[in-house]
Parts: sequence; structure tokens; C-alpha cells
Amino acid sequence: MLMHRMKLFFKPLRYIRVQLTLYYLVTSLLLMILFSGVLYYSISDIMLSDALVTTANSVERTGQYIEVYVDKLKALAQILGKNSDTLEYLTTGNQASRRRVMQLVEDALGTDPFLVSVILV
Repeated sequence: MLMHRMKLFFKPLRYIRVQLTLYYLVTSLLLMILFSGVLYYSISDIMLSDALVTTANSVERTGQYIEVYVDKLKALAQILGKNSDTLEYLTTGNQASRRRVMQLVEDALGTDPFLVSVILV
């Protein structure tokens, strides 16, 4: 009888222990899932913002490089267009003027690695 009473005494305790353990595990798991979700969305938002800023800076820098290069090409066109040797060669066909213009064009091609050719019209 004493054994039977002891079993009855420890039986609810065992259930309470199991229930507490399960509650603890479920609560811990839910907290970990919640924390992981918040961390994931926070980090992905930070990374997306960083990518957008980097892309915007790259586009702006590329635009500035293109603007500088176009200005450089405009300056070369003005130099060739206003050069007296160029005007003389194009109007009269003078060979001495042609050599000086060709030297100027070769100098321009030699100093700019992105410049492939120069056409005088």
C-alpha cells in the first residue's frame, strides 16, 4: 500500500516534469525562430541598402567618367577644327599641312589609349 501511495505521489510529478520540459523546449524553439527571423530580415535589409548605395555610386561615377571623356573629345575636335594647318589641308590639299595635321592626329592617338581613330571631314 505504501508503494501504491508513493507511485501516486510521483506520477503527477513526472507529468509536471515532462510538461515543464516540453514547455521549455517549445518556448526556446519559438524564441529562436523569432530571433532568427528578425535577424534575417534585418541583415537582408542592410545588405539591400548597401547594394543600392553601391550601385548608385557606381552609376554616378560612370557618368562622370563619360562626361570627362566627352569633354576631352570635344577639346580634341576643337583643336583639330581650329588648327590653321587642318583648314589649309582640307581647302587646298597642301602636303606640308597634311604632314603637320597627321602628326597632331598621331600625337592624339598616342596619348589616349581609348582613342582608336580620328576622321577629318
